[in-house]
Amino acid sequence: MSNQVLIGCDPEVFLLNKRGEVMSAEGVVGGTKYVPIWNDEGDYSLQEDNVMAEIGIKPASNALDFSRRISQALNAITSKGVGLSLKASEKFLMAALDTSQAKESGCMPDFNCYEKAMNSPIDLAMTDIRYSGGHVHLGLGSTQDRWMQEYDVDKVIMSMDYHVGIPMLKKEGMYNKKGLVQYRRLGNFRVKNYGLEYRTLSNSWIFNESTRKEIFNKSQYAVAQAHKLTSKMETELFNAYNAMK
Repeated sequence: MSNQVLIGCDPEVFLLNKRGEVMSAEGVVGGTKYVPIWNDEGDYSLQEDNVMAEIGIKPASNALDFSRRISQALNAITSKGVGLSLKASEKFLMAALDTSQAKESGCMPDFNCYEKAMNSPIDLAMTDIRYSGGHVHLGLGSTQDRWMQEYDVDKVIMSMDYHVGIPMLKKEGMYNKKGLVQYRRLGNFRVKNYGLEYRTLSNSWIFNESTRKEIFNKSQYAVAQAHKLTSKMETELFNAYNAMK
């Protein structure tokens, strides 16, 4: 592959009040998907997403910068006098979810490479549970026309499943669990102008330096190995996806 792959992310995290209870991020963090708040150096951003805080980082070319920028963003959140939940899902009081922001379910559709289709929107107005993603962004090229000439979307996402998603699901004890929530299913992605957003991971990896670096390294490796996926590996991936639907 001709270009260096940059890795970014935009994980969400739940906030805790001083009593250790989960709380909404509305009015606490500031920023929106359209107008995030960047730090002075431009290394990371903060925003509110539904009832969660969301961070973004400047795409990194190495694991050290990737991990450092995430850590700086998390520290910026806690500097506001709140704690961070280490859970990938939390149950809220319905009163905390009775706002238009708390009922929003993403601003863009995403897709699944095994279904060859768009994922159905989730109606958050009908549930008191929220899920925090740890999505990884793959910077594959300067424009979509350019990187799509070099990379096969389905193969890159399947390679991410094989080298990143499945190992993390196993580590979390979620692998082969029937009825896995749509947010955590293998093969979820969005196409971006600069590359791909891999949307299978929860936020469980963002709180530990070694795991952050592992995600960076495995993501770069997965992209590099995408063209080497064998038919046997693809069959294994389809079987794993169907087993967890």
